[in-house]
Amino acid sequence: MLAPEIANLVQKKANLLLLGCGDVRHILFTIHTEQQARDPRSLDATCCDVDTAVIARNIVLLSLVLDDVDGTNEQLIWNLFYHFRIDEGSLDLLQTHIPKLLSLSTSLQAWQESQYGRVIRICDRVSLERVRDMWRFYGEKREGDVLRHFKKKLDDGMRISQEYQKSVLGETVNVITGIRAAAPACLETTRDLSDLYKNYWGFGDRD
Repeated sequence: MLAPEIANLVQKKANLLLLGCGDVRHILFTIHTEQQARDPRSLDATCCDVDTAVIARNIVLLSLVLDDVDGTNEQLIWNLFYHFRIDEGSLDLLQTHIPKLLSLSTSLQAWQESQYGRVIRICDRVSLERVRDMWRFYGEKREGDVLRHFKKKLDDGMRISQEYQKSVLGETVNVITGIRAAAPACLETTRDLSDLYKNYWGFGDRD
């Protein structure tokens, strides 16, 4: 949860500045926690990151969540956000959604006046253009040699990451950093978490 030290304060609004924000899971959990409160506050989170891809994918995630009012695409959205290798259904959802984002963001004013812009603000024109460039990359359809080259770069990147992990952690170290998410069954899930971690880095997904 973000800013737990203000959780018990009575203010009706909390303004949060997130430098090097990374993904939005902490924001989403904080929103969820606030909704359970007797008198939930208004939250305003400003997200900053030097990596354009972080901001671009966060907006993709949040806009998909806003569209998915009945929860139909929950699993596909999860796959897009957390899996290295994207299944066809999740990829179809992404490549259907990207043209919508691009059409609503032809200018900063157009975005601010869009259905998403009322909730997800972009601070300036330069940031918007960088985000749009990343969205175009996400929405590009790859086939043939282009697709094979793209997959090879992904495989090479995963191999380098795995080799680095082995050099730092060794061959037999169990990584159980997700144990807090298993409460109150933490002890019972220790082995499963280690297996899931190895599966994720071996195959690129959490299934």
